[in-house]
Amino acid sequence: MPHLTTDATRHTSSRTLPTRSVIRLLLSRAAFVATLLAASSVLASEVIHRGAPIPSGGKVIPLGSVISNPKAFTQEEFVTEGTVRKVCFFAGCWMSIAPDDSSPAMHVTFKGGAFVVPRFSSGNHARLLGKVRVKDDKATFVASGVDMTESK
Repeated sequence: MPHLTTDATRHTSSRTLPTRSVIRLLLSRAAFVATLLAASSVLASEVIHRGAPIPSGGKVIPLGSVISNPKAFTQEEFVTEGTVRKVCFFAGCWMSIAPDDSSPAMHVTFKGGAFVVPRFSSGNHARLLGKVRVKDDKATFVASGVDMTESK
């Protein structure tokens, strides 16, 4: 009988050693992955893309110029950027953007209602592609594309 107890003890301990080493390996890899994820979220902001792609490297027209003379920007699409002030709370189907906190904002809709933006985007930086529509002396930027990044 003592011989059986010794074999059972030996058998149990031989199974335990590989299990412990596997757990250590998994924990060290999990810690490594967690470190990478934390570093990537700190170093890079997520860009939210909606609608048409916005060309990079093109001329950006200052939003202040667009707001001060909207009728000059009704013919061709252009790129502008600013800070999101408000977003439609129900669906994200419109927003208002401004060049800075002290400047007036411009109302933005999305071409053909083709896309929406996240409802809690206020304060984010927005880069827009589109043109201005003026109706009854009210100017609206009709965006065919939007890229937004979180402001820090």
